[in-house]
Amino acid sequence: LNARVAASDVVIFASPTYKATYTGLLKVFLDRYPANGLEGVTAIPLLTGADQLHAMGPTVNLAPLLVELGAVVPGRGFYFVTGQMHR
Repeated sequence: LNARVAASDVVIFASPTYKATYTGLLKVFLDRYPANGLEGVTAIPLLTGADQLHAMGPTVNLAPLLVELGAVVPGRGFYFVTGQMHR
């Protein structure tokens, strides 16, 4: 899976908000990449949460990690309030 993600043109890195940031599971997955391991990937950070309190999380917390790994983050991250999502 790591190789497929690193070879992708665009990847949405999504996570529920946990303790005001992305989950440890996503962090452990991303920790498997070396420096510049996502070079050439356009990364879209996305978090979900119960309310707007952590709406800046994708941009403030997740995007810098993706950039550190060499991905290109073209703009602000996305945040969705789970109670406002349609099933």
